[in-house]
Amino acid sequence: MVAEAKAMAGREGKDGGGEGARIASLPFVVVEVATGIVSVLTGELSMRPLVGAGTAVDLAILVAGLAVATRRALGKAQGSD
Repeated sequence: MVAEAKAMAGREGKDGGGEGARIASLPFVVVEVATGIVSVLTGELSMRPLVGAGTAVDLAILVAGLAVATRRALGKAQGSD
């Protein structure tokens, strides 16, 4: 993992491609904050029940985030050939 980070830093410039990752993660951070606010204000997205609206929303955010991360990783891997 450290070797990967060093390789990325050398290849991507000073920040190691961190700005792209921050930009890609921003929509997911915003949605998580929004669901937290809705949960606090209404209690509708509470995680108390094992399967409920909160679980569904969090799983949707997780799946979308993993899809974006996978797509970015595959895109970089194909571009390095």
